[in-house]
Amino acid sequence: MKFLLIDLCPNGKAQFKRYVEQFAVTMGKEFAMLDALPDDLETYCDENSIDMLFFGCRNEKRTVQRVLDSARSLRLPYAFLTDTMVAKPIYKILLPITMLEEEVHKSQIAAHIARYHNAELMLLQAKDYGSKAQQNTQKTEQVLKKFNLQYEVIVAEKDSFNLYKETTDRQAEWNTDIIIQTASRDYGLDDILFGPPERHIIRQSRVPVVIVNPRGDLYTLCD
Repeated sequence: MKFLLIDLCPNGKAQFKRYVEQFAVTMGKEFAMLDALPDDLETYCDENSIDMLFFGCRNEKRTVQRVLDSARSLRLPYAFLTDTMVAKPIYKILLPITMLEEEVHKSQIAAHIARYHNAELMLLQAKDYGSKAQQNTQKTEQVLKKFNLQYEVIVAEKDSFNLYKETTDRQAEWNTDIIIQTASRDYGLDDILFGPPERHIIRQSRVPVVIVNPRGDLYTLCD
């Protein structure tokens, strides 16, 4: 089982290679690296037993969207390391939670990363009139409690539709080291015209962003 870094920067930042190598060592995985996207990314990952992907790329709208498009069918988590991010040891993880049911899926991945890095989790719950975001937060808490993980729940100022606008501000305020974000299930007109929430978070974040696709058969990291 491997962690794969696909470095799409012409002059890739050496710190990203060191970061992914250390990430792999911490979680007991092998490390591999490519300098271009495979023609069929999903097949490549399946055939090469890839557990998690890391994309090193420039913080450009078209580049980030191209990578997001190539990864939409993946059943494994994938992280963005852009040339405007700082990769550092993981002590604190930011987990934004909206009313969408797929938010709960990423709790297993968040718990797994937190366990191996002995990290604290910050759960940023959307401030909605309904109770779905709160219910998703409670389900996430149940997963974290199983592993005796340290976490804190903070109710956001934004609702589920606008939580992405607050996420990177909170990252800077709380000095978290990584963000775990759910990808959009489908692209609406606003997403097509202005970009999906995950792209905004990736481009504004100053720390690596892990993306989890909303699939019922979501792949989770193996022990």
